Amino acid sequence: MSLVRLSPPRMFSAISTLMAASFAFACSDSASPKLSQLVGPGRDSVTVSVELRPATIHAGDTTRIHLTATNQLDRPVTVVFGSACRIEYQITGPQGSLNSPYGGWVCLAVGTKMALAPLGSQSLDYAWTGQLQRWTGDSIETVPLPPGTYSVFGFLADGASSRSAPATIVIN
Repeated sequence: MSLVRLSPPRMFSAISTLMAASFAFACSDSASPKLSQLVGPGRDSVTVSVELRPATIHAGDTTRIHLTATNQLDRPVTVVFGSACRIEYQITGPQGSLNSPYGGWVCLAVGTKMALAPLGSQSLDYAWTGQLQRWTGDSIETVPLPPGTYSVFGFLADGASSRSAPATIVIN
């Protein structure tokens, strides 16, 4: 094996070419096409469902929000996300959409993928206490929601998918 000494411009060009080829190879996944390649924006091929356990709580009690993403196709699907968030939820009430139940936290800005087998699914669970957390200046304030009926929707954080059917939660 012989070593070749490259001048700085050629070395930069060679390194750039190697990095681009490595990135293209690492990002290719021909066995599992991306959702956007299958059905345009991705609607209807991967659905999200929501279960609440229990569905009636007192503010401060904990309910489990169980979200399931299911591939409706008879071939594998890979959903590509622009952040670490993959399956999320939103809560609405009489006053409309509520602030993020994540307490103002954000998802890491790293691309992630979720591979789903034909007709396969993946689930995530969140604990929720019937309270919202919001930023007030430089601290976080916990705000209990008033008694009432609220709707919980699940969705993929890919920016293209539809919301799930609502699940109803009652806060006494």
